[in-house]
Amino acid sequence: MKRRRLHVHQEDEATEQAGWLFADSFLALMIIFLATISFVPDIKNQSEKKANYVKAMTLTYEQYSPPKIESDIAQFLSDEGLSSTTEVVFARIIGGAPAKESDENGYLLALKYSIDLQKDNVRYFQNTRFELASSKLVADKTVLMQLTFSIKDQ
Repeated sequence: MKRRRLHVHQEDEATEQAGWLFADSFLALMIIFLATISFVPDIKNQSEKKANYVKAMTLTYEQYSPPKIESDIAQFLSDEGLSSTTEVVFARIIGGAPAKESDENGYLLALKYSIDLQKDNVRYFQNTRFELASSKLVADKTVLMQLTFSIKDQ
């Protein structure tokens, strides 16, 4: 008796790879999109018609001290010859994360600083937009503050 062969339809290699090609293309486009977005402060609610970003500074603190933060900023403004009406419009606060632990510790430290600055009504931070980050490059239990200043009209 002759054996019948069943013809099994198999997909060719190209059809199988087409799905992966589409997924990889989509991933590449998303990476390009995310890389081209510029992350700048969103200062739409400022009273000034024209924003005037004058200077930026970076501070590092191992413990939270509002008088120390205010005096450091006042000294910087004095050294740069800026007006006393200058305020911080954008603050990136980067918390130090231990090398062997999660980045969450750095985020929590940065969050605590931003909340304390607002709760304590620290001068210069009344209309500030905060961005929080964590980094293993910043020492553990240390906060790096990158501040952008603008002169406020009187």
